[in-house]
Amino acid sequence: MMITVVNFSVDKNRIFDFVGKGQFGTVYKCEKEGNIYAIKIFNLDYVYNEFKTHGEDNRVTREIQALKIVDHENVIKMIDEGIFEDNSQSYVYVVMEYLDGVDLKEYLFSNELKLEDIDSLFRQIIEGLDAVHKRNIVHRDLKPQNIFITNDGKIKLLDFGLSKLIDFTSITSTGDTIGSPVYMSPEQVMDSKNVDYRSDYYALGVILFELIAKEFPYGEVTSREHLYYKIIHEPPLSILQFKPLTPNCIDNLIMNLLSKKNYQRPNNKKEIFSSYALAVN
Repeated sequence: MMITVVNFSVDKNRIFDFVGKGQFGTVYKCEKEGNIYAIKIFNLDYVYNEFKTHGEDNRVTREIQALKIVDHENVIKMIDEGIFEDNSQSYVYVVMEYLDGVDLKEYLFSNELKLEDIDSLFRQIIEGLDAVHKRNIVHRDLKPQNIFITNDGKIKLLDFGLSKLIDFTSITSTGDTIGSPVYMSPEQVMDSKNVDYRSDYYALGVILFELIAKEFPYGEVTSREHLYYKIIHEPPLSILQFKPLTPNCIDNLIMNLLSKKNYQRPNNKKEIFSSYALAVN
């Protein structure tokens, strides 16, 4: 059973407030040496199943490893990690910087964004993603819920539980799909085992489309299978169908990011920015 009380300590981190609970763990607010942090305590069953199924190359280890090696202002910063005992149970935890703000999904729902707002957000997302890719990590679950906006407008990429270190053996089997369906690339839908950084660029294209139009690039779908079919076989809608005044360069960039074949997408941050700069300047 997951710990649900507050006002206890974990290795000198004084936990004093509950933040939220998800499928993989519970997040609290904690204090150490006068500083406020967030502490994520992984669910026992999740950790047990991951280590039992995948050994040391599991998603808990991957999330912690990814947070350890990426140091960038647009990626959440890890402070500490460890294991503590409670009632004869061992809990894995990670301490991160505490963020005040909302995720991009909530922000998008609550705000009408101008092009300059989208410009600032998009550039920061690219910078954070580039820092992740430079450490040979593929995020594999880039979506608005995993992108946080602080109260002062700073973007932070979150949640590396599905991330893949490119030089690690994949923990997915051939034919598996990993990620959030709307943001999956065609290759991710068909087989998550061999995706690379260009799958993250596909998700970036969906996010840019959503930032501008508050719609998805495949219109109405009736089921997950229907969505998968559209992602694999049908061309995405043009952003101009929803926002006719959008610069053509933005439309072209989105279409490039959403290319069915990963080799047709941009290869790096520079290529994305070179297309994008034409539209916003």
